[in-house]
Amino acid sequence: AGLDCCDGEVARIKFMESPLGDTLDIVCDTIGAIAIFLGIGVAVWKNGGSEYALALGGVLAAGGALSFPFVTLAEKTEEAGKQRGGWEDSLIHNLLIGLTNRDYSLLIIACALAGQLSVFLWGAAIGAHVFWIFLAWLLLRAGRFELLRSLRGRRRG
Repeated sequence: AGLDCCDGEVARIKFMESPLGDTLDIVCDTIGAIAIFLGIGVAVWKNGGSEYALALGGVLAAGGALSFPFVTLAEKTEEAGKQRGGWEDSLIHNLLIGLTNRDYSLLIIACALAGQLSVFLWGAAIGAHVFWIFLAWLLLRAGRFELLRSLRGRRRG
């Protein structure tokens, strides 16, 4: 993860960007986050932090996996959402900026230093599912599912 973001910058500089590369980047980032969440669950469980740590790590990883298609849809339809300009679109944009960056890693480090990774697991396991459900609802209200279908239809036609 230390070199993450560099691959995109190199591709842009060398004019080698591609939809496949963009998708691979997102998929690999998601797999990395899921692995981290599972690893935290295992570490907390092994250190006796919580008897529920393995389950919480799994629930958190599932939340990350379930978030993936909705975050991807939101990103792919972001431009059209800006043009539409509804309150849902604005909220979707703010959610993506606020909750899909790497700032959560600072929270993980702070919880680890304070010996509170089990607290992180509880909050993140619940929060990940609240996030994807809320995002899916906003995308539905904003008409982004239909928008994606129409964009795909235009590409095929």
